[in-house]
Amino acid sequence: FRKELNVSESAILIGHISRLHPMKDHTTLLRAIERVVDGLSDIVGKQEVLFLLIGHGVTSELSKNSAIRFLGERIDVPRIMSALDIVVSSSAWGEGFPNVIGEAMASEVPCVVTDVGDSAYIVGKYGRVCLIGDDQCIASSLLQLIGNKQERKKIGKRARIRIEENYSMDKIKKEYLKEWGF
Repeated sequence: FRKELNVSESAILIGHISRLHPMKDHTTLLRAIERVVDGLSDIVGKQEVLFLLIGHGVTSELSKNSAIRFLGERIDVPRIMSALDIVVSSSAWGEGFPNVIGEAMASEVPCVVTDVGDSAYIVGKYGRVCLIGDDQCIASSLLQLIGNKQERKKIGKRARIRIEENYSMDKIKKEYLKEWGF
């Protein structure tokens, strides 16, 4: 996938996967991206970072920032997810159980999320949680993860275990049957 994007293997890929809708709060995300791009000069070695914005209606009309690639609606999200280093969710409302967070964590990809719906609960202590609309928190959380590959890998591995232990089909089935007295 990195070859398709024409980026180096060492580049950090940060994904935001959602349709264009006010509840997904692309405005906060774009402000956070600007902060990250500005803050990259403080990271030793000037790490190459690329933001991949994926989803229906997500087009280059949103921003001209060269650190962003707009991929639009895709059918190969699992392939993309496996190439990502970080996933960010900037939603402002309307989330129940955001599948993209569970999918990222199951793929060993650490997440930076806003505290909406079950996002904070799903991530637990294996990711970063910010207040809704807090582009400063999102940016600083991303910069921390960008600057520490070992931490990203460690959080990603623990995130996968969290998903396996709490959200596998077997676990959900057992909880469902227990709740209904079977």
